[in-house]
Amino acid sequence: MKKPVFLGAAALVIPACAALAQPRNHEPYNLLVCNHTMRSVAMVNSVIGYVMDDTYIAFANYGLSGVPGDAVNVWRQIWVTDTAGGRLHRFSADLSIPPIYYGEALLGAVDQLRGMEYVPGNYTVYLGHSGTAGGAPGDGVFMLDVAGQITGWFPATNPMDIMWSPERGELLISNATDDSIDRYTLEGVFLGRLVDSDGISGIDSPRQMSRNHHSGEVIACGADAPAGLYYYDIDGEELAFYPQAGRPAGVIELDNDLKHGLLLFTTENGLFTYWTDNDQLTTVRSNESWGFANTVQFFCWADYDRSDFVDTDDFTAFVVDFEKGVPQADFDGTGFVDLDDYVYFLQRFIEGC
Repeated sequence: MKKPVFLGAAALVIPACAALAQPRNHEPYNLLVCNHTMRSVAMVNSVIGYVMDDTYIAFANYGLSGVPGDAVNVWRQIWVTDTAGGRLHRFSADLSIPPIYYGEALLGAVDQLRGMEYVPGNYTVYLGHSGTAGGAPGDGVFMLDVAGQITGWFPATNPMDIMWSPERGELLISNATDDSIDRYTLEGVFLGRLVDSDGISGIDSPRQMSRNHHSGEVIACGADAPAGLYYYDIDGEELAFYPQAGRPAGVIELDNDLKHGLLLFTTENGLFTYWTDNDQLTTVRSNESWGFANTVQFFCWADYDRSDFVDTDDFTAFVVDFEKGVPQADFDGTGFVDLDDYVYFLQRFIEGC
């Protein structure tokens, strides 16, 4: 038996085997960390920081040139910047290994791509940029939708990384020229500075920023002396400084219930964990240059409404978005919602999780 579901004028058929609610396994929650030396994006455990797969996304395996600098989870995709070639690559974020390559986001003339941030509330990716080679627009931030289309641009001085602060309702951008962390609205309006350092007694050449899981405090890398890891409260007051060698670049707090304040950070010399409670430094990888680190959450694409069950609600939710042509229904990553997306989703819906 097949069960039809009516939406507007369309009669849609759901296989009976998929009509009953099917509980699924929760998604793996891990980290993506860019390895400059290996030209790859590694998958790293989010609890204790060990490397699970050094070449989860290896540029060479896809015939790609360049060096990955930042990798972020964007809706159902993983976006990776090529810091050397000025390209932005898109991969699937389902359970496929290796991930499916969707191609480049077309940015036009670009020079140096920096860190990114995806803000789910407005389905926008903010991508840092610098340089004017080949007619590139210079220092600033691209705004892109989840299909990889440019929706806006705003100026920002030498932006190295971008972080969404839900506590402040603002974008924070690390400014390597002025040794500051600057504040912007989601529309790109400059609001002032959260951190205004002299680069001598405070942070110098800030790189990646991340949020403390529990408090929303900002954790930031300072690449130049005084180099290390900085903690700031949500008002920009410095709470702690942990000196580190090797020009720290990327940082993220691990999701460890037993060791609050266990950080994973990267430098031009390796990948490390650092426990702030007792200054315990552990080398995960040495003699390699690493970039930024971000969380990634893989999920079963059949669970369209993210309810932890595969049922007719998922099918209904997908068809509504499909008929509207919204980016969430672009399952094959082409930037267009068409019949191929319908077939793609239907296959995964029948398989369940």
